[in-house]
Amino acid sequence: MFIFKCYITNGMLGQDHYIYRLRAACIRQPQFNRHQLAALDRELAFVRAAATPEEYLEASGHLIGLARATALDRAANALDIARRYDDPWAAAASGIEYEHAQQGSNHVELLTSINTGHQRAAALRARSQKANAAFTRLFLNLLHVHTSNFELGPAYAAIESSFQILRDSDPLFAPQTWLDQPRYHRRLPWHSDLIHEWLAPYWDDAAATPPAIPADPGVLISPPSIPIEDWPNAEPLEAPPSTTLADIYLARQSEWPDEFLAVFWQTAREEMLAARSPIAQYAVATDWEARFSVEGTANMLWVTALLAPLRAIANHGWEQSDDSLGGIEKANATVQMLTGYTPEEIVALPRVQHFLEHNLQPRLEQGTEGFGALAGEAGFDFLRHAINSW
Repeated sequence: MFIFKCYITNGMLGQDHYIYRLRAACIRQPQFNRHQLAALDRELAFVRAAATPEEYLEASGHLIGLARATALDRAANALDIARRYDDPWAAAASGIEYEHAQQGSNHVELLTSINTGHQRAAALRARSQKANAAFTRLFLNLLHVHTSNFELGPAYAAIESSFQILRDSDPLFAPQTWLDQPRYHRRLPWHSDLIHEWLAPYWDDAAATPPAIPADPGVLISPPSIPIEDWPNAEPLEAPPSTTLADIYLARQSEWPDEFLAVFWQTAREEMLAARSPIAQYAVATDWEARFSVEGTANMLWVTALLAPLRAIANHGWEQSDDSLGGIEKANATVQMLTGYTPEEIVALPRVQHFLEHNLQPRLEQGTEGFGALAGEAGFDFLRHAINSW
């Protein structure tokens, strides 16, 4: 309490008080800090009306309004992100967390309600992650069986299990029309009728109806009215954001260069560094993770398709069978239908040339012992085949 008293002069907070500095950080990205900015305005009103620090703390409920606003902003930002990437399960989870953040009359009750909201939302978030992972696994394996004659048994098993997960998760994952859903359309680098032909054998009209998609929570949040002139020119909080996720992928460039990943995570890192308030930092990181789930899948499928004819050649190089020779023709035909590129054109593409020079050749010489691909590092499967035939 003594420290707090030192920041108050004649009923006003000192310019370097946490409340002013938090607001200075929040105002830089008000779209992420809507509830906090409104709560900070209320805190200033409490300060001006109070005669003592104790009276202020009592009136404000020991800053419970600000604590609640932090949780509300976190849930509201997660809802915005889920809507942006057409993730209805994550959106519903965020709505649950938003609802629980509005409950509780003191800090203990608020924290208990927030934790309850997280627990209730966990199953929906798990459903979202499971469906997204199944979609990626489904199309990686579909691509494999239609561009190769090697190890088809495990690939077909993965297709069937992944397809069933999606069928059980999403009633809108339905014949022909599933590609109209942005959550699926954005994850594919090509939208040929061929992919509908791939899935045709797996649809079963007699399959059990999956659970309904949760309704959008419909949380409406209006920007708060902020009297700028009532605030001192405080320095924002010194709260450097964590760029760990971006740094991990950028560090991997020295071992596994990928032009898409390099640009993607460098841009992500710059946005992370620009975020100043703690909740804005969390929102930016969450947004980039969600974006990578979508764009990283599309990147992986695109590069895997381009490299499929080369993978088939590498496989034939060590198998030397009629079956492996047929795999080359199979890969060439499929990839040309998907991308429009002939085998000769594929080899000349800058993206493929970059992979051959920066990823394939060094690993052929160094091997892959102790080296594994992270999610989104396209081409690792081709490297495995190439090393076998080296």
